[in-house]
Amino acid sequence: LAILITESIVNPWLSVSSTAGSVPPFNDEQLEVTFDTGELPEGSYNGLIRINSNDPDESVLEIPVALEIGWLDAVDDLVIYVSDGNLILQWSAVPEAAYYTVWQCENPFDEYLQVGTTSSNSWFQAVTSEQQFFRVVAVN
Repeated sequence: LAILITESIVNPWLSVSSTAGSVPPFNDEQLEVTFDTGELPEGSYNGLIRINSNDPDESVLEIPVALEIGWLDAVDDLVIYVSDGNLILQWSAVPEAAYYTVWQCENPFDEYLQVGTTSSNSWFQAVTSEQQFFRVVAVN
């Protein structure tokens, strides 16, 4: 099966990991779809991924995609302390947050890496170095 994937040109926030290729009979191929909110303002966004193939029964498959951007209040009262060899992070719950992502780095000017997620307003990990920087992001 030969395929060609078309991302809507009017939706630069939507991308697909591969846009052309072939899939052997009775096999499948997984693709990664990425939403880039970048500088998009709050709101609802709709797009379409079109898969064209040489399949005589389904030569065109259209997959609608939707993106909803809503900004939450920031986690602004992060408290960090050490107890029994663990670093404990606590903060006040953000209204409408479904969960929180926890990010860490050893230098505040380096890239933060995501080290965890939690649905509560606290998180802990073992102390791994003398200096660590964290940020917590509320997600809905």
